[in-house]
Amino acid sequence: MYDFLIDRFHSAVYHPKTIFKASFERKRFGKSDNQIHELALKKFDEIYQQIIYIDDSLDHDPFSVLSRQKLNYLELLGENRILIDHYIIGDKDFFNRDLYEESDLLIEIMEFEGQLQNLIDLNRTYKFSVDKYFSPLSKTDQLYRELKDCIEVNHANFIDEYICNIQEYYPAKVYIIYSFLKKILNLKIKEEQFRTAVNNIYNLELKRLKKNSSVNYEYDSQLEKLKNKWTELNS
Repeated sequence: MYDFLIDRFHSAVYHPKTIFKASFERKRFGKSDNQIHELALKKFDEIYQQIIYIDDSLDHDPFSVLSRQKLNYLELLGENRILIDHYIIGDKDFFNRDLYEESDLLIEIMEFEGQLQNLIDLNRTYKFSVDKYFSPLSKTDQLYRELKDCIEVNHANFIDEYICNIQEYYPAKVYIIYSFLKKILNLKIKEEQFRTAVNNIYNLELKRLKKNSSVNYEYDSQLEKLKNKWTELNS
């Protein structure tokens, strides 16, 4: 019934998305990438605090909390026999504008769904957190999940961008990004652990990562380039 109600009152779901998009576009105009990222994070936090009413003190994953709240709405709908009875008999005309405007629960659910979409869209664009509940796992998310004991989300973003830009000499070039993580960023990540994750996620068949003299003749300069790019992205 939940999905039926979302479809039935889709305009109420779409409204907060439209309002937010227009407002955010105005506020981001003329700002630098870092300023836009900060603005997006601020808006993410504001929307999250606005729509969450369940206890999130022991759960630091915002999408886990959002998922639990959505389940709570499902339970509340399941306790409403009037809605259920009309839904079961296929009485679509019962679910009209008058019903919506008189139901605090329906109004709250549609607002939640609209703002949830705003949070999902912001997170997909600016990658604040790994969303395991509402979005298919991207390669960045998969990397973070595979290596979460060793890396943060920004490391996963950096690795993914680097690997996606490799066109040849995969073993040698993947060794460079591994060396950067290990030697420059001082991450405690094992070669086999990293190689296995990369192979699984990017459909590669890399053997042991090591220097290749024919490709890595500028090894130190390539590490320096990665260091400069990392600093630029995280300053």
